[in-house]
Amino acid sequence: MPVFCLTENLSTQHNTSNNQDGRVWDVIIATCDEAGAGTDASAYLKIYYEAGHDYETFSLDNPGSN
Repeated sequence: MPVFCLTENLSTQHNTSNNQDGRVWDVIIATCDEAGAGTDASAYLKIYYEAGHDYETFSLDNPGSN
């Protein structure tokens, strides 16, 4: 199983936002420099909304942009 380092921070400098509440997030996901931290498997980011059980899933398949 891959090991991931996850950093989240609230940012107002990107054009991507949640239309429901106007917040903008900049999420950075990077593999660590540790044994077993390879990314041979598919990687996804699943965002759950506060209200209800809705979510969005993003495939992280392009190293240059996601």
